Amino acid sequence: MTFKHRMIPLALAAAMLCAGASAEPPPAQQATLTAAQQAADAGDYRRADDLLDDIKVSGLDATRQNQFNILRAQILLARDEPEEALKWLRPSGVAGAQAAQIYWLRGQALFGSGNAPGATYELVQREKYLSPTQFSENRDAIWTGLFETPMDMSVLANLKNLDTTTRGWVELAVLVREHGDLNGWRASYPGHPAASRIDSVRAGVSQPLAAQSQQAPQPAAPTLWQRLFGGLFCV
Repeated sequence: MTFKHRMIPLALAAAMLCAGASAEPPPAQQATLTAAQQAADAGDYRRADDLLDDIKVSGLDATRQNQFNILRAQILLARDEPEEALKWLRPSGVAGAQAAQIYWLRGQALFGSGNAPGATYELVQREKYLSPTQFSENRDAIWTGLFETPMDMSVLANLKNLDTTTRGWVELAVLVREHGDLNGWRASYPGHPAASRIDSVRAGVSQPLAAQSQQAPQPAAPTLWQRLFGGLFCV
């Protein structure tokens, strides 16, 4: 239910009679949405789902509908269902912080589905809604995702329709894995935001997965979801 509807009680009453149903006031809807978010943050996804089921989505304004969809996707990602999560994440018509959050979730869902180029595209688009101080974290997420998603040289044949920034990220990650020509990449992508990764790769700070697998076993590290989702979501 929107604010405009509350200002026209007669029209609202008529609509309710025609529909044969009652409407829940927005404050109660928001309280339920907040409770669902808190349950999800506590790892109680069953309760979060039950609370979301109680919400009449048609009675929410656009901002709260986006919050609802984001939370549904967050729960599905936590359950390792990235393809289902994508169905709830529609960036069209969304702006500001919510758009940034949707693109973030789409990126992680696509990485989880094994689609590294698609995930990279989503995170590149996300920067349109970030401040420059947030670019570094977003780019670290791109780089981490590219190295945690299986890829080889064959992926390069499917990048033609992608924008230059996305293509550059994916190509560099593949070249690092395959010990390819990094100088050639730098010449092909002048000013690319991934260029700073080359120096750290050469210094041994960022290594291909093949090289990492030959090192001594390390203690179990947090999963991609744990590292990138921790504390991110708020309603």
